[in-house]
Amino acid sequence: MTFPGYNLRVGVVQYCATDSKSWYGLQVRGFGEDSGLQFEWQPQYGFAARPVDATSGTGCNAVYSIEGQFSWCIHDQRYNDKAPPLTPGSAAQWNYKGAFSLFDCDTETWTVYVPMNNATKAHTVVAGKDANGKEYIELRHANGSYVVLNDDGVVVRHTGDAYVEVNGGKVNLNGEVNTTASLNVGGAAAQPLVNGTAFQAALGAVATALNALTPLTPYEIGLQAALLGLVSAFDLCKTQYIKGL
Repeated sequence: MTFPGYNLRVGVVQYCATDSKSWYGLQVRGFGEDSGLQFEWQPQYGFAARPVDATSGTGCNAVYSIEGQFSWCIHDQRYNDKAPPLTPGSAAQWNYKGAFSLFDCDTETWTVYVPMNNATKAHTVVAGKDANGKEYIELRHANGSYVVLNDDGVVVRHTGDAYVEVNGGKVNLNGEVNTTASLNVGGAAAQPLVNGTAFQAALGAVATALNALTPLTPYEIGLQAALLGLVSAFDLCKTQYIKGL
C-alpha cells in the first residue's frame, strides 16, 4: 500500500531493537514488497509504545517512509481484546498484557488497571464517580487493601475488619491498635495515667506491711481488712485495652 506524493507505505513490524543512535529501530516487512527494510522509529512527542515482535507473520502495523527511512507504529490487531471498552469521546492507553489507563467520557472516570500474577488479580486506581454517581477516588491493592476518598471522608482498610475513617473533625478506629511510641490523648489538657503494673507492685508492698500487723481492737481489725480488700480489688480496676502508656 502506498500514499501518492508522500512515498509512504504500510507494513508489519518484524522486530524492534536499539539502533546506532541509541534509539529504537524497526524492521518492517511491506505487504508483498520491501522485506527486511530498516527504519528509525518516530513516536509521538512525549509518548512511546514499543511494539511486540511479529509472530507467524502477524505483528504491529507501521507506516514507513522509503525516502526518509522513518516509521510510525499505528495498530496491532493481535491485542484488540486488551483495549478497555470505549464509550464515544473516551480515550485509553493499554499494553499487550492487559494493563490500561482509561479516561471514560460517559462516567467521567479515570481508571488505571494493572493485572498481577497472570491476570488472576490486579492493582487499580479510580478517580471519578462510582456506580451511584458519587464522586470518589480509590487506590486498591491486588490483595484487597484500599484507600477511599469521597464526600464522607477518607477510609483506609486492609482485608480484615480493621479500618481508619476520617470524617470532618472525627477519626474512627476499628480493630486492635498497637503503638511502639508514646500516646498523647487530649493535647495540652492530657493527664498522666497510673502504670498498673508498677502500682500493683506498690500495693503488694502495702499488703505485706498490713499482713505483718497484729490488730487488737475491732477498729484496727476492720481497717486492716478494708485496706487488704482495697489492695485485692485493684486488679479488677486495671484497663484491659490500654497498655504501654
